[in-house]
Amino acid sequence: MKIEVVTTFNEKLYDVYAKDFLETYNWPYKLNVVTEDGFSDSSYDVNWLDPSHDHIEFIERYRDQKFGGVGFYLHDGVRFCHKVFAYTDLALRGDLDYLIFFDADVVFKKPLPENELFELFYPDSEALFGAYIRRNEYAESFGGPSWVEAGSMFFNLRNPKCIEFLSELRELYASNEIWEHELQADGYAVYILIEKYEKEGNRFFDLCDGIPPEKWYSPMQFCPKATLYWQHNKGMGAKFGTTESGSKFYGYTK
Repeated sequence: MKIEVVTTFNEKLYDVYAKDFLETYNWPYKLNVVTEDGFSDSSYDVNWLDPSHDHIEFIERYRDQKFGGVGFYLHDGVRFCHKVFAYTDLALRGDLDYLIFFDADVVFKKPLPENELFELFYPDSEALFGAYIRRNEYAESFGGPSWVEAGSMFFNLRNPKCIEFLSELRELYASNEIWEHELQADGYAVYILIEKYEKEGNRFFDLCDGIPPEKWYSPMQFCPKATLYWQHNKGMGAKFGTTESGSKFYGYTK
């Protein structure tokens, strides 16, 4: 059984928080890092990967596109494309059984062995993948569109439907279709495809099960079993103690 982990960042984010990711990573699975600017550091036991051709093309097409207004950063498709291309490119190579994606602002606490990995992320063997899914009611309560928390996902690449899902997700960006949707963030793209695939009878495992609705904004902080193994710091703001939750952070007003 071949299980690997992937994340993505650039040199700037390495200095801000991804260094903590690398220094604390202690899981028994090969770690892959996609860096859109070619950054690497040989002192870490990491498989450094360059972005794919489609990934680079997307960046070059929209690098200078400006965004503004309410919730502007959720419209920045370039910012969020790195994650989608990083894990879909690796998943679609065809040589893995399972793939775990983490945002680079995660820090690790203790190793997660294979038996506990499946118990935590993937107790439903028929699910396409496990993730923090249930964030839509929270977003809607502030007048924004629905999305999922896509900062940690576990993909079952043995399931042909999961491969189909990831191919379709990648194509949203590679084909430029993502600009036709309400948001260009990866969590929104994943959400609209989950909605589609669930209607076709497919299942997804929700790590938010049992978490009170008032804590859905940041469910990765409130899943007791998950927080034994990792902590998601939610970007630069959390690193420096300035992240604000709720409508002000996301730019939505009720």
